[in-house]
Amino acid sequence: MSTEESIYAEASKPHVAARFWGHVRVLGQDECWPWMASRTSGYGEFWVSKTLHARAHRVAWTISNGTIPNGLFVLHRCDNRPCCNPRHLFVGTSKDNVRDMVQKDRHTRGERNGQVVLTEAAVRDIVSRYVSGERSRMIAAAYGVSHSLVSRIVTGKAWAHLGVSVPLRGRKVNTRWSGAVRSLPLAP
Repeated sequence: MSTEESIYAEASKPHVAARFWGHVRVLGQDECWPWMASRTSGYGEFWVSKTLHARAHRVAWTISNGTIPNGLFVLHRCDNRPCCNPRHLFVGTSKDNVRDMVQKDRHTRGERNGQVVLTEAAVRDIVSRYVSGERSRMIAAAYGVSHSLVSRIVTGKAWAHLGVSVPLRGRKVNTRWSGAVRSLPLAP
């Protein structure tokens, strides 16, 4: 029996389902129903049995809809990790999950990335300096980044969401990454 089947087998027991819903603040049909017990990374955690635990939204889906098909995820329409309202949940693939994240602009990019070295203003300045004829190695040294990062910025492979790509001097822009060459918006 798979883990999902085990979760379904346990969660379908009336006393387990009652214990589960006892940890959920059930509100209106269209409102989020937050998980009120323990959480990990914002998601509710429910011990289905002494040896079996699962994310609360997955258990909510399982109680309401049956076993989650192998390889699928339970996704939130509401983007509220502790929500257990079955009306807010749907199953999808990993690709669906990523597509949903990008469409809702929840992915880390630009300054939202905790590892970022540059600001959007610095990226715009890098492109402006490049367009003015300054060499990428000089620009890179001024910002403490690699010249390859400067190249990736000016061609739209990095920081593409700013739409500031220009062709490398003497080369064509890689349209696979940046689409058509875009005009340079220098003001934020």
